[in-house]
Amino acid sequence: MKKNWILLLATLFLSVQAMAQDNTDANQAVTNNINVTQKTPRPNLPGSFLVQFGFNNTAGGDNAFRLNWWQSKFFNTYYMYPMPLTEKISFNAGLGISINNWAFQDQVGITTDRSNTGEQVTVISDNATDFPFANMSQIKKSKLTVTYLDLPLEFRYTSKGADGNRGFRFAAGGKVGYRLGGGNSKQTLKIDGDKKIYKAKEDFFLNDWRYGLTSSIGYSWFNVSFYYGLSDIFQSNKLRSNGDLTPSGAIDTGNPYEIGITLDLF
Repeated sequence: MKKNWILLLATLFLSVQAMAQDNTDANQAVTNNINVTQKTPRPNLPGSFLVQFGFNNTAGGDNAFRLNWWQSKFFNTYYMYPMPLTEKISFNAGLGISINNWAFQDQVGITTDRSNTGEQVTVISDNATDFPFANMSQIKKSKLTVTYLDLPLEFRYTSKGADGNRGFRFAAGGKVGYRLGGGNSKQTLKIDGDKKIYKAKEDFFLNDWRYGLTSSIGYSWFNVSFYYGLSDIFQSNKLRSNGDLTPSGAIDTGNPYEIGITLDLF
């Protein structure tokens, strides 16, 4: 009888142990499945794809070139390839497209005309005779859009080192851009309650090249960016107002700059 009790207890003990082991294995499998499900790694692609957007303006220019900063927006897309220099510092080179909108504050348009010396120039005009509409008070928005092919270069510091898409980031460098096509002028008018749009595409004596300094600061995929142009928007002495077409009336637009947000998509 005693032997039977010992055999029964041994059987129960082994059964409990087997059930406990099965539960442990099941819990481990569930845990592993949860870990696999929750982990969503970033795409394993070299470099970064950046999207930038924000506002344009100019610093130090003449009053004749006044911009509406809220309507003067830019949109850039860049691919940047990193070349590590140290554990946390890299040199990054890229290529991308930049679209800049220069919206005028006043009820004016942009066109081309001849100066009093017979030279062809670009003119910021508030005279309706320069455009195919009745009067300038009908203008609600007026802007010039320019597109560039940009080559950005920068030195970037990343606090996380090898994982360049995480942690605190700071970058400084510059970019060079080549203008693609002519400038696109657009005036939005309101005539008798209806919206009308007048468009024109010309060279407008825009500079073919632009260049300047860049910087950005942020955390992970979100950064604040800044660009300060060192080149003029228009060719030298080629921009006038319709009130003064003499050589001494050339308008200085000042240094263009951009302030915006940069999103690192991967």
